[in-house]
Amino acid sequence: MVGQVWERVEERLGWEATCDLVPLGFFEIPYYSTGTQSIAISIEQHGQKNNITTIIGGGDIVSAIDSLNPDMKFTHISTGGGSSLELLSGRDLPALKEMNIL
Repeated sequence: MVGQVWERVEERLGWEATCDLVPLGFFEIPYYSTGTQSIAISIEQHGQKNNITTIIGGGDIVSAIDSLNPDMKFTHISTGGGSSLELLSGRDLPALKEMNIL
């Protein structure tokens, strides 16, 4: 259900990219991991179907997805959730700036 709603929102807004930075609920307990799993599956499928950028950022969400299905495919996976959020918000990351990447 959660994944289906997420996909409809993505399609309606015409997003060219989507990201997930946090897991939903106690993903470590299978009974409570369905929301996280639904969102991850939806993002993966919608990204592949519509050729959009899919970003997974943050150690907890990476761990959650890896424990649910390590074979899922996303455009970019980062364990740095805060850094991912900073970069997506348009702020310069000091380390990348020093390396002349940004």
